[in-house]
Order: sequence, then C-alpha cells, then structure tokens
Amino acid sequence: MLSSSARRRPFRICITGAECTGKTALARALADDLGAPLVEEAVRDYFAAKIESGDPNVFVSDVLRAVDLQSQAEDAAPIDVPMLVLDTDVFTINVWHERMIGRQIAELDELVKFRQASDKRVDLYLLTAPDIPFIFDGLRASEAFRAEMHEVFRRRLAASGRRFIEVEGTLEERVAQGKAALSLALVSEPGGSR
Repeated sequence: MLSSSARRRPFRICITGAECTGKTALARALADDLGAPLVEEAVRDYFAAKIESGDPNVFVSDVLRAVDLQSQAEDAAPIDVPMLVLDTDVFTINVWHERMIGRQIAELDELVKFRQASDKRVDLYLLTAPDIPFIFDGLRASEAFRAEMHEVFRRRLAASGRRFIEVEGTLEERVAQGKAALSLALVSEPGGSR
C-alpha cells in the first residue's frame, strides 16, 4: 500500500476516543492487518499503578508524566517503515487531561502543537464510537461519561483541523473503515496514490 522509499517518515494513524470504545483492540487489529508496528498506549499502566497503590487522583504532574511516557514510546518507534499505528497520542492525552483536571496547561498545549507540526505528527485519526458494551473495570468512569467524552473528542478533532473519521460497528467493520479512510488519505497526500 505504501513503500517506505516513498516517504521520509511513517504515515501515522492514531486510534482515539472515549474510554471503553475498543481503541486498543482496534489499534492491535489494524496494525496486524496492515503489517505495521504498533505504538502501545504507555499511560495505561502508569495510571493503573497509581490506582492500585490507592491514589486515584490525577494531578498536573501525572498528566505531564503520562505525556512524557507516551512521547518516549512514540519516539522509540521505527522510522524506516511505511506506517505506524498509535494506540493513543499526546493530543488524546491533552483532551483527557482538560476534562479530568478542568483546565488547560499551556506547556502541554504547546507540546501538542509542536508534535503536530513536526515529523511526529499524526496523519489520520480514527475516532472509536461508543457503540460497544461498556465494561467497568475499576479504571473507567461510566457509560454516561463515555458518551460525553465521545462528543468532546469529536468537537476537539474537528476544531483542531485534524483529519479523522469515526469508526463504528464490529471490530472487523472498524478495521475495514479505517483501511478505507487510510486509502483515501494516502491518495490525497502530496505525490498522490502510493
């Protein structure tokens, strides 16, 4: 679909959206289907460990640490491949943090802008719909919160001008929708079809 010699950097696809919407399952399935490396969500283990230690609070320092962990994971990903699939990114963490903390952090906003303007930018976002069963696992908030966050993500993606599509249905349907969006995105890139 895309040769590594045709690009100077991998085409980056990020799975984003509200909690318990199948992001990780989609990221893994899409990466496998495309034969692309997967950049796992680095922050999940960090927050799970906090909660397990008895500290469910989210502070600005936690958000900045999560961003640092995710940035390190992305920066460690291979660059000599046609594409990468990301289970989350700094933009996604920024949207979550604003909702959880209730305010913006200028430093984080600047990092989001910087990464999107650099060779680390995400080329296509797949926004996972909240149309799968909600499963409470001790980390997730509620089904109502999930629906609210879905709308927040949709608005933020649109307002930021990022290229995205919403995927829904079964995992197989979501993979197919993601691949179709990827094909369209590649055709519309400078240099045309790859």
